[in-house]
Amino acid sequence: MRSSRKSVPSAIVGLDIGTDSIKVAEAKFARDGITITGLGIARTPEGAFDNEVIADAKALGGAIKALLGECGIKTKKCVSSVSGASQVVVRVISVPKMSQQELAETMKWEVERHVPFSPSEIVMDFHPLDLPGADPAASEMDVLLAVAQEQLIQNHVEALSAAGLKPVAIDIELLAASRALVDMSANGAQNETVAVVNIGATRTDLGVFENGLLTFPSPPIGVAGINFTREISEALGQTLEEAEITKREFASVKLDGFQPAPEPEPEPAPPAVESSIFDTAFSSSPDATSAFNLGDVAPEPSDELAAEPASLEDFADTTEGPVFDLSGDMGPTFDLGADEPAAASDSIDLGGPVEDTPPVAPTFDLDDEPEPEPETPAEPNFDLSDAGAETDHGEQAEPSTAPVPVAPVAGFEDGSTEAAVFQAISGVLLDLANELRMSLDYYNNRYSKMPDRVYLCGGTARMPNLDKFLSQELGVPVVVADPVKNVTVKTPGASPQYLEEISPMLSVSIGLAIRDMIG
Repeated sequence: MRSSRKSVPSAIVGLDIGTDSIKVAEAKFARDGITITGLGIARTPEGAFDNEVIADAKALGGAIKALLGECGIKTKKCVSSVSGASQVVVRVISVPKMSQQELAETMKWEVERHVPFSPSEIVMDFHPLDLPGADPAASEMDVLLAVAQEQLIQNHVEALSAAGLKPVAIDIELLAASRALVDMSANGAQNETVAVVNIGATRTDLGVFENGLLTFPSPPIGVAGINFTREISEALGQTLEEAEITKREFASVKLDGFQPAPEPEPEPAPPAVESSIFDTAFSSSPDATSAFNLGDVAPEPSDELAAEPASLEDFADTTEGPVFDLSGDMGPTFDLGADEPAAASDSIDLGGPVEDTPPVAPTFDLDDEPEPEPETPAEPNFDLSDAGAETDHGEQAEPSTAPVPVAPVAGFEDGSTEAAVFQAISGVLLDLANELRMSLDYYNNRYSKMPDRVYLCGGTARMPNLDKFLSQELGVPVVVADPVKNVTVKTPGASPQYLEEISPMLSVSIGLAIRDMIG
């Protein structure tokens, strides 16, 4: 167990708040281990998010509270997660080898080089990566850096407060998913190199873990669930809401349905290769231009990296430790509930105490309040049928009544809806595979190895044969994530078959719930 904890919490709610849906898991810890006692999924209210930022915390908090009630979840202590391609930066950087105290000071300046946010408007944490087999005589060390805009954290905490929850920590989605899929795995994944691919509504995240440590967080990939929905909408003349329903009912991958690419004609020697996002996003060279650099002039250094958020003050007497905690064996998270005060730092502590450094944000110790005994959980809420599509809230075209011609597709009945949907999404499938391949190729070029396996999670992961298709395209075994099988689940009203169906969507929420219950 983590030495910084007085005791393991008896019950925690893991809350995965997405722009499209809200996923919740309640975990309880006892002598016989971890048990998941509550699970639920509900649609995110329309207008709750604006460009991946919470715009209506009150409405979002109300939806969370309603979901908890429908699931019979009474636990108030909560671990949640934040994400957003433009709001959260997670990177591995290289710095000269140094002590923890020196590293805390160095990161004040490193953050200015690696993120586009003003140092006075961020919440950050960092954690040195100590990989097995690393050269002890190396002159440099790798550090996992996580930075979020302060307003994002403020809005997030406000929504949790509106739901009646007490935040213990705010985590990173990839770290939470790996906790449920790798740390809890019974097949030896803890000792392997494993990639986690989380296909969300508006973006896809990929991270490579070595021996449980996140060593390669890829830049966000812009191919996700909404891209499939839009192509179906355009091809079939449906609104996005209708296309979302069509996608869930009819979308599947026909492995022999792709036309082979024509042989390319011989070309002259290629010109100099242009730099890609990978040339800068992970460069450790001091002269390299950051992929997140928005201008030629670096921001002025600031004595304070993160101003104390006003909306967090209400929790100042109930938590200890930094908001963004990356501590623990996995790596950084935004901690709101450490039982021992975080060591002094202007950053969010990801890697244990650093002496003589002031904390960056108020603390959030919730462990002293007694937890009411939860009542018998109600039937879990998993009904998403009434909700709309993974929309971007743009203008929606009226559905067309004109028939859509469908060319024959191998394996499908001529003119079938399945064939039409496959034709519509085949380009997106190839785009997704190509983006994932580029990320893994970069990892292979840098570390001279490929992952032993890829875990596929998120709603889109349930698409039939998507795992087989990606395995063929990437040359790496791809498996659909099933975090439910790694824990004991006791949720009345949910059959094993149904839990298996929704399990890929619960990797993050389960990983959040068990955060402080595993070593």
